[in-house]
Amino acid sequence: MRAVEDAIARQVLHGGDLATNLLELSGVREDVLLATLSEFQGLPAAPPGRLPLPPPEVLRLVPGELALKHGIFPLAVEGGTLVVATSEPLPQAVEDDLSFALDMGIEQRAAL
Repeated sequence: MRAVEDAIARQVLHGGDLATNLLELSGVREDVLLATLSEFQGLPAAPPGRLPLPPPEVLRLVPGELALKHGIFPLAVEGGTLVVATSEPLPQAVEDDLSFALDMGIEQRAAL
């Protein structure tokens, strides 16, 4: 509980999300924190560690400004679906707009 309180205090002072602050302060293993976040959000987990760099054609699907605005990172296209890493689930309206604009489904993966 103390680690969570410290992470919240750090988040208030320095920003960032709770998971990142908890990871940096408490020594929690990344794979354990990622599994917990994935379960909490009800999303499959993205790969732990540094996200793999996708092919350029996948990166071009989501403009950088849009990715930063919504906190997503395109990972791959699998069977006509864009797979994105996100630290928080996208609001349904954003997911629908992105899916419509790209003319493909969106699959979100929880990431730290």
